[in-house]
Amino acid sequence: MQVCEHELVPLTAIADRLPFGLRSDAENFLLIHRFDRDAGTATGRLHMEDFAQITGTPLGVVLLERSVKGEEDLFELLRRIKVNELLGNFDAHLKNFSMLYRTPQAAELSPAYDIVAYSAYLAGHGHALAFAPGEKDAGGAARAGQHLAHPRTQAADGAGRHRRARDAKLA
Repeated sequence: MQVCEHELVPLTAIADRLPFGLRSDAENFLLIHRFDRDAGTATGRLHMEDFAQITGTPLGVVLLERSVKGEEDLFELLRRIKVNELLGNFDAHLKNFSMLYRTPQAAELSPAYDIVAYSAYLAGHGHALAFAPGEKDAGGAARAGQHLAHPRTQAADGAGRHRRARDAKLA
């Protein structure tokens, strides 16, 4: 799985910049390097678009239609979803998956970020993404627009919705 560059660093490296005192048992912190900053561009940044910004489009469709890596990125996305499930990250939502644009014409799945094993610290279960149209979350609420349906399934679901709306108007 492709992840951000990271390193374990002694807290003494940032102790003088913290707005609070360090605990006596605190030794290290996990430093995550921003993959969209310090780029070789005029602004020093790379454009990134999370899947919540790409509204109304299932994740799988976005990757197949926008990514220069196509199926390779789709399989990487599936690996990330599985890792989130295995680690108990029931908060892996659309804003935790992004497309990174190294050039305006070349989008690809960004490195993985915000993977947290919440179930080790909090009570919870399930996942924040729906995997089929109409799937409901643990509370019973529908999660429209956040599913991974295959483009044909998505098109069929949309066609059915339009037929029902048309029929309701004619009745």
